[in-house]
Amino acid sequence: MILSRSMKLWIAAGVATLGAGCSDTFGPPEGLPYAVATSSCGPTDGPAIAIYLAEEPIESGLPSRPFVLLHVNRSLDEAASGSWASIETGELVASRHTPIPEAEFATSGGIRIDEVEADNTIKGRVNVVFPSGQVAGEFRAEWVVSSGVCG
Repeated sequence: MILSRSMKLWIAAGVATLGAGCSDTFGPPEGLPYAVATSSCGPTDGPAIAIYLAEEPIESGLPSRPFVLLHVNRSLDEAASGSWASIETGELVASRHTPIPEAEFATSGGIRIDEVEADNTIKGRVNVVFPSGQVAGEFRAEWVVSSGVCG
């Protein structure tokens, strides 16, 4: 298999990003033990996935603050097991939402999808760096059906 230069850079960025912080991290990111995933809309109104990591259980709608939103600009079908998305490639946008009204955006990092279960539950790892610190760990995000439509 011949890989393009951009594909090689993308793979290298993902390996470096996730390998450095998650290889010895077991369990959810500190202070964010709850997770759900749902469909969303990407930057060009295409399909995307929103994964919420939260401090408290997520009942419906947006979680209570603080939470981290991992917005993967791919459809659920494209987010197959073993796939990567990074901030550097534009396939991931990560934002931290605290009681302070303004969201804080990650400057680097990525997400790895380890498994998409039959019920669309997503298991994976995250390692993103915000100006105020790093969020790293494993997650299991149960799929929540969204009524939103893109396009």
